[in-house]
Amino acid sequence: MEVKTGAIKAIANLSKSKGDSTSYNENLNYAIGYATEPGSTFKLASLLAVMDEYNVGLDEKVNVGNGEVTYYNKTIKDAHPPKKPVLNVQEIFETSSNCGVAMLTTKYFSKNPQQYVDKIKSFHLNQKLGLSIPGEGQPLIKNVKDKDWSGVTLPQMSYGYETLITPLQILALYNAVANDGRMVKPHFVREIKRNGITTKKFETEVLVEQIVKRETIVKAKKMLEGVVQNGSGKGLNITAFKVGGKTGTAQIAKTGTKKGAGKTAYGAVGERTYQASFVGYFPAENPLYTCIVIISSPSNGIYYGGLVAGPVFKEIAEKVYSSSVDFISPVNLKKDLITKAPNVISTKASELNGLATALSLPFNKTDSDKYVTQNHNDTTRISLSENSIESQLKKGLMPNLHGLSAKDALFILENHGLYVRILGFGSVKKQSIEAGQKIGKGNKITLTLS
Repeated sequence: MEVKTGAIKAIANLSKSKGDSTSYNENLNYAIGYATEPGSTFKLASLLAVMDEYNVGLDEKVNVGNGEVTYYNKTIKDAHPPKKPVLNVQEIFETSSNCGVAMLTTKYFSKNPQQYVDKIKSFHLNQKLGLSIPGEGQPLIKNVKDKDWSGVTLPQMSYGYETLITPLQILALYNAVANDGRMVKPHFVREIKRNGITTKKFETEVLVEQIVKRETIVKAKKMLEGVVQNGSGKGLNITAFKVGGKTGTAQIAKTGTKKGAGKTAYGAVGERTYQASFVGYFPAENPLYTCIVIISSPSNGIYYGGLVAGPVFKEIAEKVYSSSVDFISPVNLKKDLITKAPNVISTKASELNGLATALSLPFNKTDSDKYVTQNHNDTTRISLSENSIESQLKKGLMPNLHGLSAKDALFILENHGLYVRILGFGSVKKQSIEAGQKIGKGNKITLTLS
């Protein structure tokens, strides 16, 4: 979703085909039509309520002990034992402590749980978004007077159970935080045209002008960015830009009912599996996009959101970042910033010359029209020297393709009659036919990129 406008830029829903574990299809729009218990991604809503209603700071401490707390007949446990018995609010969120969030929520709202419910509803999480396409799932936020409200409902709700929310509804909340508190309606249609003439335009629709106070938003962003820098989302390891986000792991029954949902969900509690999620925004300094990834019933015994959904979020975010002009900023305005020549891939000299000139990088220009590679003996400038790729091929020998882009490798090899298979992204790191071996037309070669 585009942060400022609410425009949905991309959406995908994949399910494994019945009887075929290797193919996928799109047969249901889970993102908008399937309301489930969100799990830990809901903790943002609970802490927004606590911080906004009672001005709680990120340094407020909570004694979580060994990561277990009991309310009536329900024992809440953290997924991993805490590293220390006392955590502050920032650490509770970063490590996704169920106990910490439940204890904070009950501390401030146990005497008036309806105040908590009303605050959650003010985030627009109890009603449909009113989308322009049919099939939106109905969210559920319980009221204190509901028949199935119990003494454990408040702590259970605080960390994402006993509620039902669609992925897009959760995304809208995170998008509001990224948008400095302004919640906008997700939309799929920008304009309608008839015979090439625009007959109707759809402007951004604001659902809530300011969901919480500005100072609460500042705290929330610090928590979300801390998750990726220090906490359960640290494994994203994105270096090009900062991300704010939250991991989520929810237990779900194979019959459709989530753990703790009781009669409000889709059936009787049965054998449980898991739902892994990651939701966040990027770049953190000036958020342009939010994204949510949910994976139901992850395999191989790994089900935590940071390990399962996080890598998918990372690949999406990095792809958007690398291919969007929205992220372009001036490069090397101060020429003294570069102290070591950057690495370059092997390619045509003219291309490297043009790139180095455009980016104001120090380099030794070459007039060669052949493929060149970097001379690493000079670390202060990009020094280029001719390689033997084309001369080796003319002799019927396989050249060393290490460092070539997929585009150049395909061009060279297919022009010499070879069949090429590409694995991965980036530049060539491995080749199935070693350099120096004899080759001929019709040979097959596999290139592994990284």
